[in-house]
Amino acid sequence: MSPRVIGANLVVSIKTFSREKSAMFFTIAFPIILILVFGTIFLDQDKMSFALYVQDLDQTNASAQFVTTLARNGRFRITTVDPAINAAQYAKDNKLNLILVIPRATRARSCEG
Repeated sequence: MSPRVIGANLVVSIKTFSREKSAMFFTIAFPIILILVFGTIFLDQDKMSFALYVQDLDQTNASAQFVTTLARNGRFRITTVDPAINAAQYAKDNKLNLILVIPRATRARSCEG
């Protein structure tokens, strides 16, 4: 094919494309609109924080350090729940979807034999 034929085909294709308004919209405008919409939706994702209710039944140094690390992360606003309270009932009463319960650690038994 000669460059003249290739150029003529290109001109015909561009004219045909420019006559199809829906093709131009979905090729040029629609992707830009999607980028703008999703960009504004997820703009403040880094600044989000979540309320986290924590009941520490273990009461050890390790569990306290775990809760401190969660709070230091900045993603969670920690609210402690008294270990004497039933966590399931507390969640129902306060209409919580989620509560983190750190269970008591079981002691490892040594095997003699």
